[in-house]
Amino acid sequence: MGRVLRVGITTKTEYRTMNTEIYEVEITDTFGGEANYSWVKREHIEVPVGTSDLAIVRLAKQFFGLSGLRTKN
Repeated sequence: MGRVLRVGITTKTEYRTMNTEIYEVEITDTFGGEANYSWVKREHIEVPVGTSDLAIVRLAKQFFGLSGLRTKN
């Protein structure tokens, strides 16, 4: 079985300008289908207001170099 990663988006946003939002995104490993947090990477990404959750997850995966890999979102 391959390694399963989880990409998460916090619901707390900060507004940098009227047209953008800043989200904290994290990536971590899983154990038994739940986030394990034996290691975790957190970053902030800035996106236009109204960006869908799917688009934010795709941007986060691209940011962490995981584009094309299956993750549990």
